[in-house]
Amino acid sequence: MRVADLRAVERMQGTLIVATGEDPGAFDLRPQAVMRSGVRILRLLACGATSTALDGAPIALSLQQRWAGATGERGAVRRGDGAVRRSRA
Repeated sequence: MRVADLRAVERMQGTLIVATGEDPGAFDLRPQAVMRSGVRILRLLACGATSTALDGAPIALSLQQRWAGATGERGAVRRGDGAVRRSRA
């Protein structure tokens, strides 16, 4: 099975598993370090959800572009990604 064939949730789970051993900063419990770890986790999950690198772009924008397409079409989500529902409006 190819990574591209996995559902978004499965890709995110795999991404977290791989990243677990590669983030020594995750053990730093100071408030600023915890916030930085949270941002890294969100970026990793977004990469896993979209199967793309974020390249420094804001997370929300990257998710929107990947899920809505370049035209901003509502509900344009890849079939099989049960983690996201089509918008109605």
